[in-house]
Amino acid sequence: MQTSCTGSLQGYFQKRKTIYANHKRYEPNADISDDIEEEKDRVNFIKSVATLFYSKARIKLNPKKLYTADGYAVQELLKVAQLLYNAYTVKGDEQEECKKRDFWCIF
Repeated sequence: MQTSCTGSLQGYFQKRKTIYANHKRYEPNADISDDIEEEKDRVNFIKSVATLFYSKARIKLNPKKLYTADGYAVQELLKVAQLLYNAYTVKGDEQEECKKRDFWCIF
């Protein structure tokens, strides 16, 4: 059953794949279950991912927006995608500068 606050279930499964792939790319050793058969499992998955990115990358994700399968969820996912994209496009000199200033960098 589709409700207006949670979007379609199919959209949620597609979004979960993206979230799971991004979290594995950022923190491969993080132990977050991707079992989302029940609603409580989906809520725990979203909370775990939001907590991971907040604690490790200082990116504040809105779990309510992430849970929906609409444009608001995409806005939240873009925060993570932008971080990963910037990490892959940083040049050697910028990496050293980042380390000197004690910024959070992915290398």
